[in-house]
Amino acid sequence: MKHLIVWNIADQKLTERAVDPLGFDALREAMSDVLVPFLTGATRRAEDYLWILVGLEWAERTAKTRLDVDIWSRFERFERALKLFWFKYTSHHRFSGSRIVERICRESRPDVSRAILTDQRGTGLMGNYIVSLRSIGLVEPAQLRVSQDARYLLGEVQCEAISEVFRDWNKLANEFRAIRFDRKIKARLGERLFSNNDAMRRAASGCYRRSRAEDWATLAGLLLPEQEHIARACRPILELESVVRDAFSGLLKGQKTVRNDIKAGLKHQAAEVNRLQWFPSGFNSRLQSSLERAFRGLTQKGLPERVILELHRSVTRARGSEAWIDRLGDIAGIDLPPNQTARDYRFRNLQHLVEETFWSPV
Repeated sequence: MKHLIVWNIADQKLTERAVDPLGFDALREAMSDVLVPFLTGATRRAEDYLWILVGLEWAERTAKTRLDVDIWSRFERFERALKLFWFKYTSHHRFSGSRIVERICRESRPDVSRAILTDQRGTGLMGNYIVSLRSIGLVEPAQLRVSQDARYLLGEVQCEAISEVFRDWNKLANEFRAIRFDRKIKARLGERLFSNNDAMRRAASGCYRRSRAEDWATLAGLLLPEQEHIARACRPILELESVVRDAFSGLLKGQKTVRNDIKAGLKHQAAEVNRLQWFPSGFNSRLQSSLERAFRGLTQKGLPERVILELHRSVTRARGSEAWIDRLGDIAGIDLPPNQTARDYRFRNLQHLVEETFWSPV
């Protein structure tokens, strides 16, 4: 009798599925935290830091109370107005919420009461930058308020808008055009980002001294010891992740075995990774054990398919989530989504911010 295994279509409740089914995303984030602890995958533009501070200071000043909920309500409208300005009057169109913003920009009046994101606080400007802003002391640790250091950094730059400004296109544009961030303000931001932490200073100095560097490995010899270990591992880990994902994707589609060329790649890349001492300190011990066991298993004789599926099971067990492979049925469709996360360990973000803030180690 011929046996056939097919896969169910993915759950509509996406939050129930492991978004990182093999543990590589978590590993990459932990490695990135060692390399640039004050940045995230979303902290890309110096001016975004400054716009958030301007908006938050305005929200504090114009809110009816000092409660975070009221300050957030004001900042939420400020961010929507800012993104309307960006899309309608500048060339900056790549930001979260741009699809709805584009539609609003075709209307006769701006509308800052309309939601542009399902979870603006989590995935908008504030969600992307708040960890970094708090790390460098520009937003209070337990409150949605700018710090005194942030007020000094901004100097006299602030938003003077009243509610009516955000209801008229010309007034909205004039308000945001009047806010300018000069070189001094950006340089102060660079000092906060790169001069007060050893890891950040070493990473930024490396980018400054080797301006044509393409990845972390090219900064060898300029970083702290743990950064050096992580930097050497970045490229091998990415290459191993690529072949593991290819193999796992094939297994999810019902393939019984991994192709021979992928098997060879798995063994070679796993051997490269096993030669490195690279796990970041403080990384989740259960995830680390799962990954180490898988990387050893891929270099040994046996079935790489079993190793990869066990890695998936152990990663989801460590998180208390459901393994994708436990959903069997008679409807085809489940697949491993393309990797959407930044895969350069925040290296380009660092380069951009060093350049945009005019920072130098001297």
